Amino acid sequence: STGLALFNKQVFGQKRGGFPAPLFLTSMQFAFQFVFAKIAIGAGVIESAEREHGRREEVPYDVYWRALAPVGATMGLDIALSNLSLVFIS
Repeated sequence: STGLALFNKQVFGQKRGGFPAPLFLTSMQFAFQFVFAKIAIGAGVIESAEREHGRREEVPYDVYWRALAPVGATMGLDIALSNLSLVFIS
């Protein structure tokens, strides 16, 4: 997390890169995290619950929208706003 913040400061800072699209870069970071997680699960580096238990457990939609989606949205917003703030304080 600290390393990512320092990297973002270098990219977004006016003296260094001055990258004009912090929200785009944040979405690209999430996309790469998703791809790398899928690769790690597929390669067996990370054991998935399906392999562990022999079955796939579905999260009911009401639980997903009530519990998981708000956490993901809040985390994404936190990172995006942190990156956006680096544009102005760097």
